[in-house]
Amino acid sequence: MEPVLGDETRVLAWIQESQHVLHQVLPAVLAERDALERRLQETVRRCEALQEENDELRADVARVTAGHRQLEEGHADIRDSVGQLLTQMTHMLEPMRDLAEKLARASHHRDGADRVR
Repeated sequence: MEPVLGDETRVLAWIQESQHVLHQVLPAVLAERDALERRLQETVRRCEALQEENDELRADVARVTAGHRQLEEGHADIRDSVGQLLTQMTHMLEPMRDLAEKLARASHHRDGADRVR
């Protein structure tokens, strides 16, 4: 009879432990699983939002980079145009300067000749 009582005691202990697991541990584990699943979903949503933001920022950088390139090209064109203008003005002004120097020398020479007389 003793082996049966020992088995019954073990079975009752097992049943009590199982009831404890079913009523206490299992709900806590399921609640933790649900909380972790919510955190995972929130993290996935945040990751997707950050990926979207990152894509938008990359597109903004591409647009700004293209605009910057256009500005640089525009500045280079302006610089070249100003350089050409200065070159042309120099070519136009050199003969005028030479003529002004000749006139100044001639005028200076005449002024000296008028003084001598």
